Amino acid sequence: MIGFSNPLMLWSLLCLSIPLAIHLLSRKEGKVIMIGSVRHLEESPSQQFKGIKLNEYWLLMLRSLLIILLSFFLAGARYTPESSNTKKWLIVEKALLKKTVVKNLIDSFSADDYEIRFLAKDFPLLETNDKIIPADYYSLLEALENQNISKGIIISSNTASFFDGDAVSLPANIQWLSIAPDPTSYLVSSRSINSDSLMLRYGYSDADLTYFNNKLIHKNDYKDSLAITNPDTLKISIYAETNFQYDKKIIEAALKVIQKSFRIPITKQNIIDKSDYKNNGWLIWLSNETAPTCDCNIIYLKEQAYTGLIKKVSAYQWALTQRLNQKVATQEHLTLDLASLFISTEALRKRALAFDARFLSDSLAFAFPANEKVAAFSPIVYQSLNNILFILFFSLFVIERLLSYIRKQ
Repeated sequence: MIGFSNPLMLWSLLCLSIPLAIHLLSRKEGKVIMIGSVRHLEESPSQQFKGIKLNEYWLLMLRSLLIILLSFFLAGARYTPESSNTKKWLIVEKALLKKTVVKNLIDSFSADDYEIRFLAKDFPLLETNDKIIPADYYSLLEALENQNISKGIIISSNTASFFDGDAVSLPANIQWLSIAPDPTSYLVSSRSINSDSLMLRYGYSDADLTYFNNKLIHKNDYKDSLAITNPDTLKISIYAETNFQYDKKIIEAALKVIQKSFRIPITKQNIIDKSDYKNNGWLIWLSNETAPTCDCNIIYLKEQAYTGLIKKVSAYQWALTQRLNQKVATQEHLTLDLASLFISTEALRKRALAFDARFLSDSLAFAFPANEKVAAFSPIVYQSLNNILFILFFSLFVIERLLSYIRKQ
């Protein structure tokens, strides 16, 4: 494919009118013949001048071609080798399909022989009936390296939660177009508080932030299709030796806050004799002695150097790394840490992520310049035609000068 690095210089092609005008307006001088006398010559009728006629066609063609070559040279003519791989993809995030600008882009690129695919695992076609499985953007870019496409254009909402890991560079054959999603408000959960009331948790998300709030309503006023859940009773047993009674009071205060804020029923059992413990949900062990073995979740006190207050030791065991007091409980967020352990939030987290509209700009999402990870994608290579144009111009100029000398032009 032929292209130009400085296409504005193609205006110089207007100079083609110069040799044409010269050839149209030039009049070749008559040939002088020496004779002895004009006495025997008869006057011939002169032919009327009917119009301007072209002469010296070859010279006109040579001079016009010289101007064309000079214009191409000044415009920086270059050649782009055509690759045998012509597969082109337009990859669109499903959440953006309803936007008018995205619909217009799909129509435009479809007309340019682009395959339209989803920005999801395995890049399914737009017409597919298969389930769309989302994935983080960086892993999708890595998978795109193995697709052997000549050109890819990605239209993404740049949702912050889908950028997982260190920033990577965009391959040279990939163009990333980011369109911020619309702000959204949604119902995260609806939980039954008592026979008459529901606790609704709403979320709001836009390009800058996501936040949540609770609303208490009567069951008769509930109109949403989201299923109402009944929270399970949280069963907690606490064993505390005499010198750990203040730690126990801090734990009990945190449990009251959790019960009031999250509206979940909690039954608490104080164990006086450690031999009286029975497997019962959660066990909080405040003692210097080793916690008993049981089929339950255990939080035990073991002072140690750690960046947080609660350290996960195994699948069902956590360690309190400091003795508890008001300052430690406040600064280390004891209540929130306990709530995250006691309350299952995985389903709520997945629903919140499905509506997450926080936007990450391209400058933060990708590393510039390209790093070694994507070095396999080479940029488009242009071959300059200036050397060839110069040789042709010089050769034709010599021929034009010789022909002009012979034709006396």
